[in-house]
Amino acid sequence: MGAKRKFTPEEKLQILREAEQQGLEQTLRKHNLARSLYYR
Repeated sequence: MGAKRKFTPEEKLQILREAEQQGLEQTLRKHNLARSLYYR
């Protein structure tokens, strides 16, 4: 298992905005995030 990453509230908001503009799948791959983590 990989190390648990911590995102600041600002980073979380930036990822959400990026997903809105550039597409969810592309953003998840860029940040190496699982889809289930995104929807939490």
